[in-house]
Amino acid sequence: MSATSDLIAYKDETIAGLEKALEAAVHALRSYEHDNASTELAQAIANHGETTLARAKERQEKAHDPGTDLRAPFGI
Repeated sequence: MSATSDLIAYKDETIAGLEKALEAAVHALRSYEHDNASTELAQAIANHGETTLARAKERQEKAHDPGTDLRAPFGI
């Protein structure tokens, strides 16, 4: 793989993680719209969102570091 294709794959994984977190948040908000008042759901979704955003930020910082091996898994 070239550095360019590694970077594209790296960004695609980050985007996929953010999409998954946003989808979970949308589902939670829709459940609240239908009178679900689960504090556990709110906490779980908030935790998932915070973790995903932190990983995305870490990935972005590492992607700009020339010493980073973009093929190394970070997991989202």
